[in-house]
Amino acid sequence: RERTCAEMMASPLLSNGEGSALTVPSALGHIGHGKFHLLLLLFAGATQFADAMELILISFLADELRCPWGLSQFEVTCLQLSVLVGMGVGAVVSGTISDRFGRWRGTAFAIAITGAFGLLSSFSPGLPTMLTSRFLVGVGVGSAPT
Repeated sequence: RERTCAEMMASPLLSNGEGSALTVPSALGHIGHGKFHLLLLLFAGATQFADAMELILISFLADELRCPWGLSQFEVTCLQLSVLVGMGVGAVVSGTISDRFGRWRGTAFAIAITGAFGLLSSFSPGLPTMLTSRFLVGVGVGSAPT
Protein backbone atom coordinates (compact mmCIF):
# COMPACT_ATOMS: atom_id res chain seq x y z
CA ARG A 1 0.00 0.00 0.00
CA GLU A 2 1.22 3.47 -0.86
CA ARG A 3 1.66 5.89 2.04
CA THR A 4 -0.07 9.24 2.04
CA CYS A 5 1.77 12.54 2.35
CA ALA A 6 0.45 12.95 5.89
CA GLU A 7 1.85 9.55 6.88
CA MET A 8 5.24 10.35 5.38
CA MET A 9 5.39 13.74 7.11
CA ALA A 10 4.54 12.04 10.41
CA SER A 11 7.81 10.11 10.21
CA PRO A 12 10.09 10.85 13.19
CA LEU A 13 12.79 11.94 10.75
CA LEU A 14 10.54 14.57 9.17
CA SER A 15 8.67 15.86 12.21
CA ASN A 16 9.63 18.23 14.98
CA GLY A 17 8.39 15.92 17.74
CA GLU A 18 5.09 17.76 18.05
CA GLY A 19 3.42 15.98 15.16
CA SER A 20 3.90 18.79 12.64
CA ALA A 21 6.23 18.67 9.68
CA LEU A 22 9.79 19.87 10.03
CA THR A 23 10.46 22.84 7.76
CA VAL A 24 13.82 23.94 6.38
CA PRO A 25 13.95 27.12 8.51
CA SER A 26 13.15 25.20 11.67
CA ALA A 27 15.74 22.52 10.82
CA LEU A 28 18.40 25.18 10.22
CA GLY A 29 17.39 26.88 13.46
CA HIS A 30 17.79 23.59 15.29
CA ILE A 31 21.18 22.82 13.73
CA GLY A 32 22.49 26.35 14.07
CA HIS A 33 25.64 27.72 12.47
CA GLY A 34 29.10 28.27 13.74
CA LYS A 35 32.76 28.59 12.89
CA PHE A 36 32.70 25.72 10.39
CA HIS A 37 29.91 27.33 8.37
CA LEU A 38 31.65 30.69 8.33
CA LEU A 39 34.90 29.09 7.15
CA LEU A 40 33.02 27.14 4.51
CA LEU A 41 31.38 30.33 3.26
CA LEU A 42 34.71 32.18 3.13
CA PHE A 43 36.45 29.24 1.44
CA ALA A 44 33.74 28.83 -1.20
CA GLY A 45 33.64 32.57 -1.80
CA ALA A 46 37.41 32.73 -2.21
CA THR A 47 37.43 29.94 -4.80
CA GLN A 48 34.62 31.62 -6.75
CA PHE A 49 36.49 34.94 -6.62
CA ALA A 50 39.68 33.29 -7.89
CA ASP A 51 37.77 31.59 -10.71
CA ALA A 52 36.24 34.87 -11.82
CA MET A 53 39.59 36.66 -11.68
CA GLU A 54 41.25 34.01 -13.84
CA LEU A 55 38.59 34.37 -16.52
CA ILE A 56 38.83 38.16 -16.50
CA LEU A 57 42.63 38.15 -16.36
CA ILE A 58 43.13 36.13 -19.53
CA SER A 59 41.22 38.64 -21.67
CA PHE A 60 43.50 41.48 -20.54
CA LEU A 61 46.66 39.37 -20.54
CA ALA A 62 46.29 38.18 -24.12
CA ASP A 63 46.01 41.71 -25.51
CA GLU A 64 48.93 42.98 -23.41
CA LEU A 65 51.22 40.19 -24.70
CA ARG A 66 50.32 40.64 -28.38
CA CYS A 67 52.81 43.42 -29.20
CA PRO A 68 55.79 42.57 -26.95
CA TRP A 69 55.77 38.93 -28.01
CA GLY A 70 54.69 39.61 -31.60
CA LEU A 71 51.67 37.30 -31.37
CA SER A 72 49.29 36.74 -34.25
CA GLN A 73 45.54 36.80 -33.71
CA PHE A 74 45.53 33.00 -33.87
CA GLU A 75 48.13 32.78 -31.08
CA VAL A 76 46.17 35.23 -28.93
CA THR A 77 43.06 33.13 -29.45
CA CYS A 78 44.98 29.97 -28.52
CA LEU A 79 46.18 31.66 -25.34
CA GLN A 80 42.63 32.59 -24.38
CA LEU A 81 41.31 29.19 -25.35
CA SER A 82 43.95 27.30 -23.36
CA VAL A 83 42.39 28.37 -20.05
CA LEU A 84 38.90 27.34 -21.18
CA VAL A 85 40.06 23.94 -22.45
CA GLY A 86 41.91 23.45 -19.15
CA MET A 87 38.74 24.26 -17.26
CA GLY A 88 36.89 21.57 -19.19
CA VAL A 89 39.60 19.02 -18.43
CA GLY A 90 39.69 20.07 -14.78
CA ALA A 91 35.93 19.72 -14.42
CA VAL A 92 36.10 16.14 -15.70
CA VAL A 93 39.21 15.13 -13.73
CA SER A 94 38.21 16.75 -10.43
CA GLY A 95 35.27 14.43 -9.86
CA THR A 96 37.52 11.39 -10.03
CA ILE A 97 40.15 12.97 -7.79
CA SER A 98 37.57 14.07 -5.23
CA ASP A 99 35.83 10.68 -5.23
CA ARG A 100 39.09 8.86 -4.72
CA PHE A 101 40.87 11.15 -2.25
CA GLY A 102 38.03 13.18 -0.70
CA ARG A 103 36.48 16.58 -1.32
CA TRP A 104 38.93 18.52 0.86
CA ARG A 105 41.94 17.05 -0.92
CA GLY A 106 40.31 17.63 -4.28
CA THR A 107 39.74 21.27 -3.40
CA ALA A 108 43.28 21.60 -2.05
CA PHE A 109 44.52 20.13 -5.34
CA ALA A 110 42.54 22.74 -7.29
CA ILE A 111 43.90 25.60 -5.21
CA ALA A 112 47.48 24.33 -5.39
CA ILE A 113 47.37 23.83 -9.17
CA THR A 114 45.78 27.24 -9.75
CA GLY A 115 48.25 29.03 -7.48
CA ALA A 116 51.39 27.26 -8.65
CA PHE A 117 50.76 27.56 -12.36
CA GLY A 118 49.32 31.06 -12.04
CA LEU A 119 52.62 32.08 -10.46
CA LEU A 120 54.58 30.18 -13.11
CA SER A 121 52.66 31.95 -15.88
CA SER A 122 53.81 35.31 -14.53
CA PHE A 123 57.42 34.24 -15.25
CA SER A 124 56.76 32.69 -18.67
CA PRO A 125 59.49 33.64 -21.16
CA GLY A 126 57.45 32.80 -24.26
CA LEU A 127 54.23 31.53 -25.74
CA PRO A 128 54.74 27.75 -25.28
CA THR A 129 55.38 28.12 -21.55
CA MET A 130 52.50 30.56 -21.21
CA LEU A 131 50.10 28.25 -23.08
CA THR A 132 51.07 25.30 -20.88
CA SER A 133 50.89 27.20 -17.61
CA ARG A 134 47.56 28.86 -18.49
CA PHE A 135 46.14 25.47 -19.52
CA LEU A 136 47.14 24.07 -16.13
CA VAL A 137 45.67 27.12 -14.39
CA GLY A 138 42.47 26.28 -16.22
CA VAL A 139 42.67 22.71 -14.92
CA GLY A 140 42.91 24.09 -11.40
CA VAL A 141 40.05 26.55 -11.91
CA GLY A 142 37.88 23.86 -13.47
CA SER A 143 38.62 21.55 -10.54
CA ALA A 144 37.44 24.06 -7.94
CA PRO A 145 34.06 23.28 -6.40
CA THR A 146 31.16 25.43 -7.52
